[in-house]
Amino acid sequence: MKPDSGQAMRTPAVTERPRISMICPDVPGGVLDYALAVSARLGAGTGDVVRLTADGVPAWPLPADADVVVHWSGYGYSRRGTPLWLLRRLAAQRPRIRRLAVVFHELYASGPPWTSAFWLSPLQRRLTRRLAELADFRVASRRASADWLAANAPGAVDAVLPVPSNVGELADADPPRQPAVVVFGGAPLRAATYRSVGSDLFAWLSRHGLTLHDIGPPIDDPRLQRDLEQSGARRHGYIDADAVQAVLREARYGLLAYPVAYLAKSGVFAAYAANAVAPVVLGAPGTNRDGLRAGEHFLAGLPRDDDDSACACAGVAGAAWDWYQPHRVGVHAATLARLFAPVTADRG
Repeated sequence: MKPDSGQAMRTPAVTERPRISMICPDVPGGVLDYALAVSARLGAGTGDVVRLTADGVPAWPLPADADVVVHWSGYGYSRRGTPLWLLRRLAAQRPRIRRLAVVFHELYASGPPWTSAFWLSPLQRRLTRRLAELADFRVASRRASADWLAANAPGAVDAVLPVPSNVGELADADPPRQPAVVVFGGAPLRAATYRSVGSDLFAWLSRHGLTLHDIGPPIDDPRLQRDLEQSGARRHGYIDADAVQAVLREARYGLLAYPVAYLAKSGVFAAYAANAVAPVVLGAPGTNRDGLRAGEHFLAGLPRDDDDSACACAGVAGAAWDWYQPHRVGVHAATLARLFAPVTADRG
């Protein structure tokens, strides 16, 4: 029970290692991969992942006095990003939950008036605020998200941790590189990446003798498929994390269409940085408050021909790798373990 609930605090049972139940959407992608990766680092018997579908199935197997982590991404739990059922169930279960942490992968959506995101954004904000109020601990993936939570919900944000790589992390930033470029991620993200740069990409690849590796589910666009085939791109399709890392550890560049202000919550950007691939960001420019700077940690657009050198590429890749180190997967797991470390209440 939370200290400000008006009820007496009780001493949690002391155990050598906390048993943590992680609740996340049963949707393939970054949030589920993140939960599984962190759970694995916590160790056998200490991190159980409960996958919930959009209609709240299955029932939660939560024992009394459970330590719980909720991975919050509204659209993972609800088609409209408004999982009211999740908040109701959490509120009902809250007396059985010893300590509750929320990892805020998303806060709310926004958009122009002709989109559903515009009309649903106020409700999404209320749900996010209510979830933060229920939580004992809050973890945000971006500094801007942490500031919004601090301003809109009582209580501090306990950690700001940009998302980690779900496809492995290099121990150093200096493996030999091949003249290769990677476009990695889900089909919509990769399609947006190709469309944002257009034919300039294939001309750049040709001028510099670079091989393109396309990694992810098929893109349902005949024109893009044709362009990739004609460019001689190696289309890997969906491959496992080890195979993705094998490609990344030899590549020079990784392309991504993504807003600069939100890079800290991009699993694809994290994959490039963790594997010392020079990120090429093709998204909307903006101010990044998480320590990422254009020209230092990523390239804003395709390199100019006079800048396209292995030395310049390695410098950006190394800086991105350095930026990534304070929030490796192990740091995320250690942060949760610290938050849930056994405590003894003051009986005085």
